[in-house]
Amino acid sequence: MKLKKDPAKYPCFNTDLKNLKGEKWREIPYTEGYYQVSNYGRVKALTRTIERNGYFRHIKERILSQSVSGSRNSYRHDYRFGAVVRFQFEGRKQTAMVRRLVYAAFVAPLSGKKMEGMRVYPLDGDGCNSHVSNLAIATRSALRKLDLSKGRFVPPAFLLDPEKNRKHLLKLNRKKRVRIKQYNLKGTLLREYVSITAASRKTGVSISAIWSSANGKTRHPERFIWRYSGENYDGKLPRSKTGKRPIVQYSITGKKIAIHPSINEAVRKTSIFSASICRCLKKTSRHAGGYLWRYMEGNS
Repeated sequence: MKLKKDPAKYPCFNTDLKNLKGEKWREIPYTEGYYQVSNYGRVKALTRTIERNGYFRHIKERILSQSVSGSRNSYRHDYRFGAVVRFQFEGRKQTAMVRRLVYAAFVAPLSGKKMEGMRVYPLDGDGCNSHVSNLAIATRSALRKLDLSKGRFVPPAFLLDPEKNRKHLLKLNRKKRVRIKQYNLKGTLLREYVSITAASRKTGVSISAIWSSANGKTRHPERFIWRYSGENYDGKLPRSKTGKRPIVQYSITGKKIAIHPSINEAVRKTSIFSASICRCLKKTSRHAGGYLWRYMEGNS
């Protein structure tokens, strides 16, 4: 994929080890001691010694080269570009969008915003401009709305006859309907509805609350129990599930340092990225933030 602009104008394609004006470096989350990313979007491999099959190899510090990823827009018939970097960590080859690495290293720790399910996009629309000041995050839905306002996306439903599309959607919704039963806490059946949406309109309980109760995610929203047709409720409340698991923090030498009631609590007390701790807990990474992490069960 070739850029229309000169790649030399983009700092992210500069492989000179000399720092740019105002350039700052931070470690890429989960690769402590191996790779760093700068606020300009450059990625650096740090000096280190690796061992393989009994032989030691010394790796010098260098700036990783980046490639360009492009996606074609079928409405504007143009391309959107993005800088991509490839590197190897703990024997596994990885490919990452550079602007996402920059945002995770420089913005997310300060703003406290979670990046799960979010997409990093350039404010000026230039995907190769990976400078930290040009980045923001949004959901896929929000980006779709932004494309819609700029004429870069047209919903397929807009291309159909409105009345024909309305009847088609109604037909689909009727097929997806699932009858739902409403119980009080004692187990008495109060009423049965043709769908969750109808139950929400009649009772005022939100659709998400009814769905969560029927799927056993929550106990009793608005003091009611909800079950799908064909399921019954005998008056016994389901046990609540917290989902929290205590984790133990060890030094590299194996000395126990602290016990944290959850991963979130460990992140608050140590300021180590949750993704790094999770990889260590899953044993896909050797350490996180200079510590070993294990679940408390059987490892305390």
